[in-house]
Amino acid sequence: MSLGDASIIKHMAEHSSVPVLPAQVEYLLPGCNALETSLVLGQCWTHNGKPYMLIDTVKYVLETLDKNQVPYAVIGGLAVSHHAVPRLTQDVDLIVPAESMGRIRSLFPNCYQRGTAVVEVYDIDGTRVDFLPAKLRYEREVVAHAVPGAIGGILAKIASVRDLLLLKMFSAGSRPVLGDRKQDEADITRLLEINMENITPEQIRYIADRMLELCFTAEDRARTVSQLHWLNDILVQLNMADRCYPLDKK
Repeated sequence: MSLGDASIIKHMAEHSSVPVLPAQVEYLLPGCNALETSLVLGQCWTHNGKPYMLIDTVKYVLETLDKNQVPYAVIGGLAVSHHAVPRLTQDVDLIVPAESMGRIRSLFPNCYQRGTAVVEVYDIDGTRVDFLPAKLRYEREVVAHAVPGAIGGILAKIASVRDLLLLKMFSAGSRPVLGDRKQDEADITRLLEINMENITPEQIRYIADRMLELCFTAEDRARTVSQLHWLNDILVQLNMADRCYPLDKK
């Protein structure tokens, strides 16, 4: 680790105030919480000679959203790092209310790269930031029930464990690339494992019910039921069988 990297960690240690879960401790850089550890990894590791992300840029983006009263929640790899095992991620994923999407380009001028109906991609000072519009009820719940985190003393609003598990379940079911799907499944497993004391049957029921509500064809339902069987199997392996979703009644 270079002297510059060490100074990043020192700065984080001086400003970090968010407690960590006992199961996370062995994975953290000295003086950093889990979210900060992931960001340090993203800044220290490079792609084509450039860091995956800059910590100051991430802080600037979140502060800009807060200053302009744009609700948001951090999702994706950074959110998984906050709640589970910190890992390297290549971008920042944010979900905002659909009606706020029109303001993003004006808040970050000349940064828009491309977009679809489900995501807009920005390059903000060399850091990729993906903005996802929250349109459906469960997506808006992600924003509404974001939990606090911190990056070097500033507030970061993070998707809750329940909502992140739901997003990851949806994502895993739609991934065409096997490696990406397995990464989502690994994230789900880690989230359950590290947060098992706080995962309730009601949270699992919420996740399963939202997934089943969005099944519009027999094929959709068969695929979703298969995913929920997988989830139940993971819960059993983690000694969380009391929280399994009762598929036999569906």
